[in-house]
Amino acid sequence: MKNRETTLRLILCTLALLFVPVILAGRSAAISTVGTPSPTPPPASSGDAQEIDIEVWVRPDSKIGNTRFTRGELYMSSKQKGYFYALVAPEEYTSEGSTAHVEVRNLYAAPTTLGYGLIFHSNPEPLVQGYAFVIDTIKRRYRVVRHAKNEEFSVIPWTKSTLIKFGNASNTLEAIDKGDTTDLLINQTLVTSVKNTYAFKGGQPGLYSGDATKAAFKRLSVKK
Repeated sequence: MKNRETTLRLILCTLALLFVPVILAGRSAAISTVGTPSPTPPPASSGDAQEIDIEVWVRPDSKIGNTRFTRGELYMSSKQKGYFYALVAPEEYTSEGSTAHVEVRNLYAAPTTLGYGLIFHSNPEPLVQGYAFVIDTIKRRYRVVRHAKNEEFSVIPWTKSTLIKFGNASNTLEAIDKGDTTDLLINQTLVTSVKNTYAFKGGQPGLYSGDATKAAFKRLSVKK
């Protein structure tokens, strides 16, 4: 299976380039997708939490995102402010009918306009179809977005929550699929639910980090 990485890049306005315009954080950008195969362990038996090996998601030669695995955490960020970087799990891991779980912290307690967090119900090709549930630990807020044909749409705008631990403290995010809806939890407490109108059938979980903010992820898993 393939892990694919995506980010939004600034458009270079020349006749030699073909691009799809996307408006994000007030800027026009073009989508670019690259990726290489990565080995993954087989899923655990049914009923167990299937922890996904994110150590193999490191892309040292990527021109669009930064990744490094150290002390059990995947450090991840976009290379440019105002844009985001996304990685999606292999197809054997699905968030459909499951609880997707991740622990994330803002490594340097840096500000962000886009957030960092958990992708769920995603097309194996990131940003084509699916959702992202992201937080900002400095302003203690969360939002939910969906992706469709290389565009990002707000589902739930930035919303304040005292459940979010401040600064570089670790926060747990969960997306619990309920069939027609998905419950979203911060630190084991329900904060909102979204309809699965735009979910990709059999979709995957993944990771999202925006605005060149270095996020540290661990224990990405799915559980039936």
